[in-house]
Amino acid sequence: MAETRIAILDDAQIRAREDQARDCPLEAEAKGIAAQEQIAVLQEQLLQSRLQVGQSKLDTGRGPRYL
Repeated sequence: MAETRIAILDDAQIRAREDQARDCPLEAEAKGIAAQEQIAVLQEQLLQSRLQVGQSKLDTGRGPRYL
């Protein structure tokens, strides 16, 4: 018959696991906020890049022409 082994945790290990579980949502929220901020930065960079490309096309005469 196979024996079943049960892990025994001391109080410090239990507290450490509780602390870790409590911190997980906070860490996830912080990562989410950082990701949203990074998206905003990248969107602004994309906009600036598109504006530069458009200006370059106008400067070289390859852009849209207005009468």
